Amino acid sequence: MDRRETALCLREVLDHLNRCCDQWHAADSRTEQWALQSIERDLAELQRVCRLARRQSIEALAQGADLAVSARAA
Repeated sequence: MDRRETALCLREVLDHLNRCCDQWHAADSRTEQWALQSIERDLAELQRVCRLARRQSIEALAQGADLAVSARAA
């Protein structure tokens, strides 16, 4: 997943999380649990995507450092 796709995925999860929060605020006792479970799933997905983005960023930095070392050695 490239940076653009990761950003789109984050935006989608955040948008869904926002909608679920709105539903939770308006929920009656029957739908409150459903909204909270959905919020928990969104938060877990948000963490997963953030970890992926962080890993990609670290790999890109390492790759850039490797290229700089290779260029100096040449």
